[in-house]
Amino acid sequence: MEKNIQKLNQLGLLENNRPTLLYREVYQLYYSMLLQFLNQSLGLTHVEQVLLDATVKPLNQSEKDIYQRMSFLKFFYIRNNLRVECLPEDLLQTLIDRVQTQNNSYDSVMKRLIETTYSDVITDIHSPLGANICYGNLNSLDYFAPNNAVVLGFRNDPDYESDHRDGKWLPMYLQRNSLAKKSQEQVMKLAEEKLSVPLRVISYNEYSKVRDKNSIDDILMPYR
Repeated sequence: MEKNIQKLNQLGLLENNRPTLLYREVYQLYYSMLLQFLNQSLGLTHVEQVLLDATVKPLNQSEKDIYQRMSFLKFFYIRNNLRVECLPEDLLQTLIDRVQTQNNSYDSVMKRLIETTYSDVITDIHSPLGANICYGNLNSLDYFAPNNAVVLGFRNDPDYESDHRDGKWLPMYLQRNSLAKKSQEQVMKLAEEKLSVPLRVISYNEYSKVRDKNSIDDILMPYR
């Protein structure tokens, strides 16, 4: 931990042990590049288009929690806290250079960087490898995943108002839920072939979304 803090201070990612704007931008860049990698590996954009064609509605930006607001996708988002501080100094410098030159393209350099590091960056180090940790409601096993798993959140707009207005609330609600569940199962199945670590998709709603974190600062090391 102390080594990481020293490294981040030297690189300008921390100032007096507090995250700088550069740290936030590096975190966001890694998040976006990892999501690009997962999107290309698992066809998330295609899965989402099927849902959109079936009138499943995405949330308004104002209704999303901090994790979902960082995502460029409609329904899927990365729910892991990313330990970018564990990256070697040269790779952190690569990300810093990309931020400072405003180069956020997902090219061969970024693809290689993500492929070789994401299994470490997504792993929670505060519990034994493979132990289940909670990403939501402690009273439901639906929110638990191995600490070395990529965890994708999934959240859509239940659109209660239009369902009630049309008098078709229950059948439409069940149909959308069924389709959303199948899409999540499809992604997890494909991940078994495409990824080097486990993947879990967790469905969230208004009651289970993250409420105690409002900015990237709240999920950055060393505060978690």
